[in-house]
Amino acid sequence: MTAALASSFDDLMMSTATRPPLWEPEDQFVGALLHMGARHRAERQALIELVPATALVRPITRWAYELISELSRRGIDPDPTLVLTAARRQPPAAEADTRPDLTTTALRPNVLGELGGYLADVYTQSYADANPRHYAQEILDDAFRRAAGAWGARLQYMADAYADRQDITTIITDIMRGELRELWQRAERAGRTTTDNEGREH
Repeated sequence: MTAALASSFDDLMMSTATRPPLWEPEDQFVGALLHMGARHRAERQALIELVPATALVRPITRWAYELISELSRRGIDPDPTLVLTAARRQPPAAEADTRPDLTTTALRPNVLGELGGYLADVYTQSYADANPRHYAQEILDDAFRRAAGAWGARLQYMADAYADRQDITTIITDIMRGELRELWQRAERAGRTTTDNEGREH
């Protein structure tokens, strides 16, 4: 990382007091992952495998999580400066098939500053001793609710459009049920582990 980038990030860290706090589960989850060092490497990777990036809503949060996930996968303990450096060569996954000159980082160079500010916020406004699995479960619960609502809207549209009964049935049994089942099972695993951890703390 260049000295200029390090200095810029230090300035962002100093300015976090002027920005509103971030209390959403996905923000706290990202912040908790940044606080998990080498001693918690296996737990961090297990969490990343449990929570898909698509379960996070905000684009900047999802991008930060994708960067953290890739660093962790490579055996690197992510911190805000490493994540910000990685962002220069890894655009959001949603742009994987986009021409390099049309990606967010190419069209909006200031987005790196936005990401840096976000990383500084979540790092300073999360707790190193927080239970990240609790936030993981909340994220997965919310993802399940959003998916259920989205499928409900799609089915309503198909019904209003007089879609074939077999087509509607296929959507429900072959696609919708599988997606919701996967999110449910992920949330259940996160919840069981959270309960186990809380039991050991008492």
